Amino acid sequence: MARGGQRPGGNPSRPAYGNTTTGGQSRAAFVASVLKPLSLSGALKASTASSGTIIGATAGSTIVSNVAGLTVNSAARTYSYTGTAAGTTANGLVETLAGAAGSPMSTPVNVAA
Repeated sequence: MARGGQRPGGNPSRPAYGNTTTGGQSRAAFVASVLKPLSLSGALKASTASSGTIIGATAGSTIVSNVAGLTVNSAARTYSYTGTAAGTTANGLVETLAGAAGSPMSTPVNVAA
């Protein structure tokens, strides 16, 4: 690389690696986080206690549960279930991250009979 992150023979107003310039200074482009649906490491079954890991969470986000008997430890990305009712909760898990695309993201949770 030549001076200032410029490719040899390159244009100084077009720095390497897709960075943008402001007043001749290079800065990396900001890419917002995009929240995606979550999943649980195990299936939930009514009247059967279980615990596990929440999969697919974005760093820095918070997660809450709207399912009776499903307790979430948002920081640890874990859950425990002690519920008794079967069914599907459309917004069973809700992940929130300020500034992220798709926030808040609701994920349905199914509890088998």
